[in-house]
Amino acid sequence: LLSFLLSGWMACGYWTLFLSYHSGKKLPFRDLFTQFTHYIRFLVASFLLGIIFAVGLVLFLIPGIYFALKYQFTLLLILDKNFGIADAMKQSAALTDGKKCPFWVLILFRLAL
Repeated sequence: LLSFLLSGWMACGYWTLFLSYHSGKKLPFRDLFTQFTHYIRFLVASFLLGIIFAVGLVLFLIPGIYFALKYQFTLLLILDKNFGIADAMKQSAALTDGKKCPFWVLILFRLAL
């Protein structure tokens, strides 16, 4: 449980720094540890996505992969656009709608490495 809480906190800071560098802003390294504004939503969304993926994988491998592809941008949208969990999931689904084939290829390429 402690590992889940700490890794969520670190991931929240890491992705916030990554997104800021990508947009041209240079946040100081200490901001890696100060991202509490999104932490609860990030943690709850991580937990919900984990449950969705697990149920999809238990049902059969393909639904789990489908849900993973469909909601892959949820956490980033929470951090980058300050969306709520439901809005981030809807937007992630909209972003990947009709584009899952390229993501399948990317996953297969990653697995081959």
